[in-house]
Amino acid sequence: MVAEVSLHEADLDWSALTEPDEVAGVLDLLGRATAKIHCVSDEGSDQALVRF
Repeated sequence: MVAEVSLHEADLDWSALTEPDEVAGVLDLLGRATAKIHCVSDEGSDQALVRF
């Protein structure tokens, strides 16, 4: 049996992020995670848009 967790069921508490330097650090990490996810998901793709 597989249980699916709703994306809206649990959320992070963003209220502690108030300083621009802290927000910038979180945005950097989220951007890196998003890029990595996209990179991994395209691994088996036959797309030739980027030649490297």
